[in-house]
Amino acid sequence: MAYIMVMDLAEKVNNAYRILTAREDASRYKILCYASQDYPDCAYLKIYHKDATKLKTLEQLKALTGYQQTHTFGTVPGMYDELVDGITADDVVKLLKKRYEVPY
Repeated sequence: MAYIMVMDLAEKVNNAYRILTAREDASRYKILCYASQDYPDCAYLKIYHKDATKLKTLEQLKALTGYQQTHTFGTVPGMYDELVDGITADDVVKLLKKRYEVPY
């Protein structure tokens, strides 16, 4: 279970959100829209399957890749391998890049 994410000017994203949530089949999806904290005048649009969860997605990724060992990041103590409370998802990605990017 994956999701589609779009980032564009807030006006365009908000318009797409209104169109998507007005569709007859919108209840089949979880559709989120929110402003970007890092890029002024931009917003994000995310479209998930309505039954998508982090756990289901992780199990599907394990099955697809054959990997069984994982390292998760989150804000709930005891639920994730590494706590990342107080930072945005974008900051988590930057942390991963800094930690694991192979230097040229």
